[in-house]
Amino acid sequence: TLFSTAAVVLGLYVARSKTALGITAPYRWFAFAVPFIAAALVLSLAIPSQSLLFVPIIPNLVSPSFSLLAAGAAMLLLGLLHFFAANAKLLRLLQPFVICGRNALAAYVAVKLFQELALDFTVFVNGTEPVTVAMIVRDTVGQLLGAAVGRLSIPLIKISVALLLCTYLDRKRLYIRL
Repeated sequence: TLFSTAAVVLGLYVARSKTALGITAPYRWFAFAVPFIAAALVLSLAIPSQSLLFVPIIPNLVSPSFSLLAAGAAMLLLGLLHFFAANAKLLRLLQPFVICGRNALAAYVAVKLFQELALDFTVFVNGTEPVTVAMIVRDTVGQLLGAAVGRLSIPLIKISVALLLCTYLDRKRLYIRL
């Protein structure tokens, strides 16, 4: 895959140069992300078998448009991180990532245990088919706030569990390492 190789080489150029094309550090990633994303959109429109909204995500179906879009998205995210790091006031917004990064293993284990012990717990409601707690939560939140929020509720709960545990461990200065 020629597109992936080109993306890596261009990414190395952008990372190594102090001012790529005269653009300073945090903003150069944005400048390089735009052409990649634009090329992916043009490529996905030019090929009749693909539509603008369909980009294969399965690794076995990786297409040139997906490679370009993934490279552009990665450069865009890297640009956002550089932008936050360059602005001290905005750096505080990244603090949850730092806290979870210190105890990533604990976060992973906590989320897996929470999934197995709480969310996958099977209950019988009114003598009907067995349902899991996750299904009940998703359906209840979906009825109250809409289907899209209902589908996001379980991942948000998992992230909250990980963040709460990592915050607690960080305040106690306990770090789980291998």
